[in-house]
Amino acid sequence: MRRARQLLRYCKDMVWIMKDKVRLFGGRLLSMILLLMTWAVSADNVHLDIFGHLPSTEDVRISPNGSRLALIRTAGDERLVQILSLDDRKILRTLHLQNLKLRGLQWVDENHLLIISSSSVQPRGTIGRDTEWRMLTSYDVEQGSSSDPVGNVIPDNSSGHVTWTSGGFMNTIVDTPVVRATADAPNVYVSGLETDKNNIFKPVLLRFHPGAKYSSVVAHSSEVTNRWLIDQSGEVAANVIYIEPERKWQLSLKVDNHLKVVASAESELAVPQLVGLAPKDNAVWVRFPLNQNGSTVLKSVSMTDGTVSEPLAENGQYEEFILDRLTGRVVAGRKLSNHEDIVFFDSGAQEAWDFINSSFPGEKVRFVSATDDFRRMVITIEGKEHGYMYAVFDAGSYKFKSVGAVYDGLDKIAETTSLVYQSSDGLSIPAFLTLPLGREPTHLPLIVLPHGGPAAHDTGYFDWWAQALAAQGYAVLQPNFRGSDVNLQLLSAGYGEWGRKMQQDLSDGVRKLVKDGVVDAKRVCIAGASYGGYAALAGASFDKGTYRCAVSVSGISDLAEMRTTLVQQGWREDSRSTRYFDRFIGAKDTNDPVLGERSPAQHVEDVNIPVLLIHGKDDTVVPYRQSELMFKALKKAGKPVEFVTLKHEDHWLSNSDTRMQMLQAMVDFLLKNNPPN
Repeated sequence: MRRARQLLRYCKDMVWIMKDKVRLFGGRLLSMILLLMTWAVSADNVHLDIFGHLPSTEDVRISPNGSRLALIRTAGDERLVQILSLDDRKILRTLHLQNLKLRGLQWVDENHLLIISSSSVQPRGTIGRDTEWRMLTSYDVEQGSSSDPVGNVIPDNSSGHVTWTSGGFMNTIVDTPVVRATADAPNVYVSGLETDKNNIFKPVLLRFHPGAKYSSVVAHSSEVTNRWLIDQSGEVAANVIYIEPERKWQLSLKVDNHLKVVASAESELAVPQLVGLAPKDNAVWVRFPLNQNGSTVLKSVSMTDGTVSEPLAENGQYEEFILDRLTGRVVAGRKLSNHEDIVFFDSGAQEAWDFINSSFPGEKVRFVSATDDFRRMVITIEGKEHGYMYAVFDAGSYKFKSVGAVYDGLDKIAETTSLVYQSSDGLSIPAFLTLPLGREPTHLPLIVLPHGGPAAHDTGYFDWWAQALAAQGYAVLQPNFRGSDVNLQLLSAGYGEWGRKMQQDLSDGVRKLVKDGVVDAKRVCIAGASYGGYAALAGASFDKGTYRCAVSVSGISDLAEMRTTLVQQGWREDSRSTRYFDRFIGAKDTNDPVLGERSPAQHVEDVNIPVLLIHGKDDTVVPYRQSELMFKALKKAGKPVEFVTLKHEDHWLSNSDTRMQMLQAMVDFLLKNNPPN
């Protein structure tokens, strides 16, 4: 197997060398060449450890002018950041970061790279709720040195606040850094944290030059929630704050060079979203909440006089937007679905994107990163011909270059298709079905794999968990049940339905597949993480006869206990976190009986199938205690249960060893209780 993989990698390199000498017309020749690349060696069966470890290659970022790539590599249990010269593939730098939890890379200029990481460890000198703390390091590629400017802030006593620094305490960020090309050099802007006189953390906007050892304060915030939008000159163009005691949001815009409040409204949860600077006009695009059900409308707000436009033509067309890296202007709209549809407002960029899509018929292509002029783009390709890989497209030559497989040794991936089925009350439920390779879609064993959130959604793109299960011979159903944020109708249909119709939607999907003959009704299990973990436990407790086993990873088992945790984290009984939680459950307070009615830990007497609990010890989102409570309740009731603890693991399975531990434990459990053959 090892020699086969080495030969496959050699064939891949040779194919890309050959391809660089040929002009590609319409992408057809590319597909023929890559077909040879993919099947140059017959692959063995896909082994579980391929999926269990973190991706071999991820977060590939191309530098502003396209000369370099930065990417994250995983070699065994070690995490690396590599910087490569794109044209000759020479490795310029390799950063050995051991077990650091890397969250992302971002270029400032051709020589400076931002590295975002995180830790679950409470910073020294702090008190309060447990959370995942994000940190930022600035790395100089030429010098091979790093600095910690966010953790070393030049004092600013104008606000009476204390800025938390590594010299005294910590380096932490609370938003994604942005780069603006000001007159002297590129500057990085990012939200850090400071404390007020009551020791409450509040955002502070910081600025630093690439390679600098210190950052300076640009703006303070009077509220815990604050989002800033930076214009191309490096000044605050807009900000949104949420005033918790008044349950009110407030939008301010730079009008006549001064921040001015241009809109405000009372709101239980929703706040405006700052999209970016308008593509052409002197204005800011903002998504305004229409109501508390999640509906928004896209409008343009003038920076000349503060007037708000009627809904824009782009309203509702796109789920998110792509911004110009240096100016913050909107340059493209992006639809996220089973096939990524991007519309660039520049005709040249759109022509390049259309060519990219046409080059891989029947496969899924995703945009990852681009140069400042969008002449070079990093993409992922996934499908029958190419497996799952990164490539770089050059619009100057209309050629592609391979960056590498996302997972080394994974040459075939199971196909994921979309479907829509009707729930028992007639609501249309969009879903994705992944089928095992080499098996007819008839009377298959099934794993229902609901997503977390619940206000999230599956997209049909590569999912390592679903692919791992399909590789074992299972069909995998991923429903976007009510409460998913695919659209307003589906999202709002989930309010008050936690553990009720949200759960029913899952079993309705099972019945659909059984009726169609795809699935064997006697061989169905349910598994999931976070809210999906709750759904697995609810499937065991409240949906008798549908599933023959359940796997909960970091799942909620006791809703009253979870609500108490949210109250403690928010320092108050009534906060946006608890209101979000209550909206889906339909609860009024921690003593509301509905919490007990929908808590699997309170209904273990109804469980008659084996249950596997898996939980990270350092989980700061769903406390480890949630699985402890369920385990003790099931054991006391004499029910079949297993409990696996993931030491030093967070909510997101960020470490290779514990991610592999989780996957192996789950597959062993499924093979024992629901064998695929």
